[in-house]
Amino acid sequence: MVQKLLPSQRLKGRYKVVSRIGGGSDGSVYLSVDRASTTDFRTEFVVIKQNPFLLDKSLSNEERRELRDAFERRVINLLRLSHPNIVSVIDYIPESPLNENIQCLVMKYIEGDDLQTIIDSKKSDLKANPERVLGWAEQILEALVYLHERNPSGDSFFHCDIKPENIILTEDDKVVLVDLVSLLPTGSIISSEQNRLYRAPEQLGKDDRVIDASTDLFALGATVYSLLGAHLTGADKRKGVQDSLVPLDIPRISHEVSTVFYKSLQLRRGDRWRSASVMLQALREAQAKSKGNSLESGTALKSPSRQHASSRRHLQIFLCHSSQDKAAVRKIYNDLRNDGFAPWLDEENLLPGEDWQYTISKAVRSSDICVVCLSKHSITKSGYVQKEIKLALDVAEEKPEGTIFIIPARLEPCELPERLSAWHAADLFVTGGYDKLVRGLRLLADRLDN
Repeated sequence: MVQKLLPSQRLKGRYKVVSRIGGGSDGSVYLSVDRASTTDFRTEFVVIKQNPFLLDKSLSNEERRELRDAFERRVINLLRLSHPNIVSVIDYIPESPLNENIQCLVMKYIEGDDLQTIIDSKKSDLKANPERVLGWAEQILEALVYLHERNPSGDSFFHCDIKPENIILTEDDKVVLVDLVSLLPTGSIISSEQNRLYRAPEQLGKDDRVIDASTDLFALGATVYSLLGAHLTGADKRKGVQDSLVPLDIPRISHEVSTVFYKSLQLRRGDRWRSASVMLQALREAQAKSKGNSLESGTALKSPSRQHASSRRHLQIFLCHSSQDKAAVRKIYNDLRNDGFAPWLDEENLLPGEDWQYTISKAVRSSDICVVCLSKHSITKSGYVQKEIKLALDVAEEKPEGTIFIIPARLEPCELPERLSAWHAADLFVTGGYDKLVRGLRLLADRLDN
C-alpha cells in the first residue's frame, strides 16, 4: 500500500499538503499549497499526485526500480508540455532520504467541476445543448493534436485514460485535460487490468494491446456519447461497437456530425480516424455543412458561447528575448497562455540536463510563429539572443513566400534592427499594443486552419 501523505506534510521545502482529494490504483491525489508562490493576497494551490508503486511489497527491488525510473521519465515528458487545454505539470518530487518511498509530480490546480460531476448532477441538460458539448470535443481534439503530433519532444504521446472525470470545466467554459500520469509513447503496450468504461477494445483484450492515436479518439467518442446521454459499456465493446450503438440521434446534431463520433467508436482500429487532426478537420467540416443546411432550411443552430465556439488552433509561439527582459517576457508568456495560445519560454519549457542549444533550436523550428521581443538591452547586447534571431531568420527563409513567421515586438521605444525592419512591429508598450498582437496571432491561426 502506498505511504499516504499527511495534512501539513511538507515536500521539497515548498509544498504543504492540505488534504487528499482523490486517487485510486494509479496513485493518491492531494490538494496542496505552493508556499513559494503564495503571497499575503493570494494562496496558490497545486495538485500533487503520487507514484503508487513504491511500497508494493509484491514487487522485487528490480521491478520497483524500473517503475520508479519509468515514472520519472514520464514526468520529464509532462514538464515539456504547454497547451491551454492540458493541465500544466510544474514540478517533480523525486524519492529522497527525507521522503523515502514518496515520488510525486506537481500539477497546476484547475478550479472547476469535472464533466462526470456535471453528468451526475444533472444540472445541465447537455442533450438539449449539444453545441456546447461539440465545443468541448473540439478543445479536447486540439489538445490531442498537440499531444499526438505537435508536442516539443517530437514524439507522439497518448493519454490512454480520457473520460469525463479527467476533463475539468472552468468558469469560462474551457475544458482542461487532467490526470496525465497514464501518458504513454507510440507503440506502448497497455495493461488490460483497467477500468473498462471509455476504454478502447485494444485496452481490454489479451492480444493487440498496442496503443495509437485511435485509442484516445475512441475514448473521446465514448465521452461525447456519455455527455449526450448515450452510454458505451464494456459489454458493448466486447460484442462490437457496430452491433450495439448507432450514430447519435439527438435533435440539433446533424447526421454528418454524429457520424464523425460514430467512426471514432469502431471496434477495429483501422476503421477509426487515423489521427486527431484528421478527426478535428472532419468535425469542423461536418459542423460547417450542417450549419449551411440549417440556414437554408431556416432552422439555424443556436450560436455557441465564445469560448467553446472557437475553432482557432493553439498557435505554437516561440518567445525570443534577452535575459534582461525576462520579467516582461514572462508576463507576455502568461498572458498568451491565458488567451488560448501555446507559447514557448526557456525558463518554463527548458528542463534541467537538456542540451539547451539543441532544444531551443528545435523549439524555434517546430513553432508556428516567432515573436522577437526587443528592448534597448536586446538590440545592443551580443550573445545567444542574437543567435536565436538569426535562427528565426533562417527558418523564415525556408518558409513559402508570403508566410508570416517573425513578429518583432517592442517592449519599449527602441529602433528595429535592420535585419528585422522588413516586418511590421507590435508595440507592446503602448495602450492596446498587446491586444493588437493577439488579433494578428488569431488571424494567423485562422489562416493556418484554412
